[in-house]
Amino acid sequence: MPVFETPMFGSLVVDHEAYVPRVATKDGRTTTPSLYVGDGLDQAALDRVATLFDPWTARDLQAREAIAEDLARGTDGVVSAFVAFHREELELDIVQRIFGAEPTDALTALAQLDLVGVSVHADETSGFSLVFDYSFGPTVTDELLAVKFSPSGVVTCVAHES
Repeated sequence: MPVFETPMFGSLVVDHEAYVPRVATKDGRTTTPSLYVGDGLDQAALDRVATLFDPWTARDLQAREAIAEDLARGTDGVVSAFVAFHREELELDIVQRIFGAEPTDALTALAQLDLVGVSVHADETSGFSLVFDYSFGPTVTDELLAVKFSPSGVVTCVAHES
C-alpha cells in the first residue's frame, strides 16, 4: 500500500483513501489541519505531493497571497463574495471579532482565516491536485475558501465552498 509521508502528518498508509482529523486549541484555532488523501494516488504521486507540500508554510503563504490577490479584484472576486457573505450572515459580535470594530476591512478579516484542512485528489489530467481549505473556524461558519494547487505548485483556483 502507498504511504504519504510529511513532517507535519508523519507516515500515513493510504488504503484507497486516508484521513487525519484536525487538531485545535480550546478556543478553536487550528494547530494541525485535517488531512484527506483521496483514492487513486500511487506511490509516485504521493511522493510528488509530499515534495510539493513541504515546507507547508511556504504553500500556506502562497495560498494566502492568492486569496489577497483575488480580493484585490474587487467585487467580482470569489473572496469578496466570501467576505460579503460573512458580513451579512454572522451575528454582529462575531463580525466585529473577525473584521474589527469597523467591519469594513476585509484584509483584517482574512488575517483571521485558519488553515483547517488539506486534501489531495487524483486528477486524470495532471495526476493530482493539492487543496488548502481556510475558514473563520467551524464554531463560526462551515464556509471555506479552498485554494487549489497544480502538481507544479501553481495556484489554479480560489473557490468559496460550504
